[in-house]
Amino acid sequence: MYYITNYDLVGWKKLFQVLISDHTRFTTADRAQMLFDLIMLTDAKQVEITMTLQLTMYLRKERHYAPWRVAGLWFRRLLRGLSAAERAAAKINVRDLLDEVLRSVAHLGTSYNLPLRERLLRNEVMSIASVMEGLSTLDHDGVEELDPVLRQLVQQRKATNNGTFWRDQLGILQTSHDEGRILDLLPILSATKNGSAVKELLSAALNKSETILSTAVYHLAPLHPDTVWAFMKNNFAAFNQKMSKLPFQHVYLMQATIENLRRPGDYQDVQRFFSEHNPGPGMVGVMAGLERIQQNVRWSQAHRYSCRSYFFSYARRRALGYEKLGERK
Repeated sequence: MYYITNYDLVGWKKLFQVLISDHTRFTTADRAQMLFDLIMLTDAKQVEITMTLQLTMYLRKERHYAPWRVAGLWFRRLLRGLSAAERAAAKINVRDLLDEVLRSVAHLGTSYNLPLRERLLRNEVMSIASVMEGLSTLDHDGVEELDPVLRQLVQQRKATNNGTFWRDQLGILQTSHDEGRILDLLPILSATKNGSAVKELLSAALNKSETILSTAVYHLAPLHPDTVWAFMKNNFAAFNQKMSKLPFQHVYLMQATIENLRRPGDYQDVQRFFSEHNPGPGMVGVMAGLERIQQNVRWSQAHRYSCRSYFFSYARRRALGYEKLGERK
């Protein structure tokens, strides 16, 4: 039998103060479990999401993999439930948590030389960083020479901010027959904020292998769910024909395409579309995606406005220089 421990508001605030002042008073396992329990209680509406967000501020000092793994999974899910403006504000908060720890692991040499614990931590924070923008760690000259993952993050920043660089990389993808190289390019190209560029990238991926198409959707759908869904609807016959011989990837592609949609009308839109267009083996993925849409809508109704208020307030305080390890001036 599994138990989750809940506290009243005073109890959680006391735990927050202990974590901020000296998080090592709890074991690594206890810190990871505390975060996990708090996230589960938040999802069950037993704890306000603002309390969970405040408690995660201690992660600036965290240098162990397990708590970051728990938090990282939640951050990714949390960002999917926000609008573009809200995600931009949220990223300011998450970047502040990431920047110090990423800087501490970025200059340790290549991942292959690190002990397992440091390697796991490094990979996790870099994975979270890959969906963020503006990490000051990546602005240091030569940092991309230290590690392939860091080099990819630097190139993602270039793709986000430099249209010429992005188009050059797309040209390589369109003409290359090296699947490994193309798969390496997809996370970089997916960093674009331009809706037309997203369509171009999906069009290029549609002309490549099933694996490349699935990977492109995997990278793009969390960032541009509406654009990816609209593109898939407009090119459904080509999508379905390409994936029909690979049932497992077909299921995965259908789910990945729709599972990040979050507006109440999206559920009916997806349901109506697939009542008229048979996805074949991909129907299993459609059903899983529809379930995720319902979860996204429920999450948004329960937590979105609390998150919006918290992140916008944090961004204002941060701009004024008031934020220091979760405290206010």
